Amino acid sequence: MNKDQAQHIVKGLKAGDQTVFKTLYDNYKEPLYRTAVAICNNSNDAEDVLQDSFVKIFTKIDTLKKPEYLTTWMYRIVINAAKSMTKSKQRKWDEVEEESLITQPKNDSQWFLLTTALQRIPVGYRNVFVLHAIQELPQEKVAAILGISIGTVKSQYHRGRMKLQKILKELGVHYEK
Repeated sequence: MNKDQAQHIVKGLKAGDQTVFKTLYDNYKEPLYRTAVAICNNSNDAEDVLQDSFVKIFTKIDTLKKPEYLTTWMYRIVINAAKSMTKSKQRKWDEVEEESLITQPKNDSQWFLLTTALQRIPVGYRNVFVLHAIQELPQEKVAAILGISIGTVKSQYHRGRMKLQKILKELGVHYEK
């Protein structure tokens, strides 16, 4: 989304334009949902997070200072809501490169293996990996969303990939490089 599009959307949301809200929802529901699922590890929780997040986006749009950061702001809302959801349920997170499995799982079985493996890596690595590899966001945007440096994004992404490779191998996923 470019700066002009973001300004148009923010202006429409502030004016209460339901058409703009529906368009925003239709364009971002899938990537934001996938982000929530990866953090919550539960589709029902992710659906709740997504619904709560869109309500917050719509009701708190006046708090967005720079329209060009709309996408980053929305991801931040989803990530915070997902973290809050997991904390409220007292979940404890455990402390691959087969790109087709990691970035583009082709079926439910592959998604299950990926989400199972993702839940076994530290939350910082998981958040970076989901945003960069699965959502295909550039490292700069991941850094802005998570409020960390680009160097931290790079190191957490690399370490997360290494851990995922090891876990997927333990789960019986074998591949040739």
